Amino acid sequence: MRFCPKCSSVMIPVKNGERYYLVCIKCKYSEEAEDGVVRRYKLRGEIRRHVITSKPVSSGEPSPDLELLELIREETREIRDRILAEVAS
Repeated sequence: MRFCPKCSSVMIPVKNGERYYLVCIKCKYSEEAEDGVVRRYKLRGEIRRHVITSKPVSSGEPSPDLELLELIREETREIRDRILAEVAS
């Protein structure tokens, strides 16, 4: 991976005619790319499309963490209401 010499952002390969250039995604600085650099970008792109994660896909049911969070919120509301009632009387 190459970084822009002007702003330090990531540079990506872009084909212009028969040549490839590395272009900064932020400031648009460009330089002619060497063949090996372009091939490495393509290889990494192919690998990233086929990444398999072990994180389960949501089944549509609320997660236990969300249920716990909602329970804590409800208890907090009840405590707040009791405190406000005591202060008001």
